[in-house]
Amino acid sequence: MVSQLAGELDLPQRLVPTLSESEPTSDEPSSGSTPAQPCPGDSPVDLRVVRAYYVPLMIPVRIGDITFPRVLVDAGSGVNVMSNQIRIKLGYHRMAPSTTKLAMADNTLVWPVGVLTAIPIVVEGVCLIVSFQVIEMDDPDCT
Repeated sequence: MVSQLAGELDLPQRLVPTLSESEPTSDEPSSGSTPAQPCPGDSPVDLRVVRAYYVPLMIPVRIGDITFPRVLVDAGSGVNVMSNQIRIKLGYHRMAPSTTKLAMADNTLVWPVGVLTAIPIVVEGVCLIVSFQVIEMDDPDCT
């Protein structure tokens, strides 16, 4: 069932979860629990649990005259981050001071060099006004 679902969703094989023998299926409830039942009127469904796998969501975003084809969307993030090299490339010269300290995914702390406020970006034809914390990055791929 999982492989069939993965085929319907066109998922790469490396993202297809597998059920180990120790994981319960709809026919084998875990000890002390009642098997899940479909709602009345629903068609029969496979009630096995499929674990979610993180696949980064990348979208195209236009800022000014420049389109960035692969921008990472992190819905759990509290801020928008831009490299200082991108800020310079876009022609934004004035920044407000930032009082924010950012905790990065690798547990390092980064103090932004400034904040850009009220920056118009275009996503799927929709103009959004956002602010960016601007940070120094050594990675040449971030320019």
